[in-house]
Amino acid sequence: MRASLARWNLYFKGGWGSGTGRVDHQVAFLQRHRYRIAVAILTEFDPNHDYGKQTLRGVAKRLLRGLPRLPRRF
Repeated sequence: MRASLARWNLYFKGGWGSGTGRVDHQVAFLQRHRYRIAVAILTEFDPNHDYGKQTLRGVAKRLLRGLPRLPRRF
């Protein structure tokens, strides 16, 4: 999962289906001060790995689009 989230700490883990390209998973945890967000995106039966990666990127972009812009200090 690619993310450009200024001042957020990002931790993630991805998974792919045994070289078949038919499964692509990403799980991410974002943290900034007391704010925490978890995201899990799981795909199955992708026609190929590139298709799965594009799906992950598209879903992540939509989920994180509304991420609040937090002040520097709380």
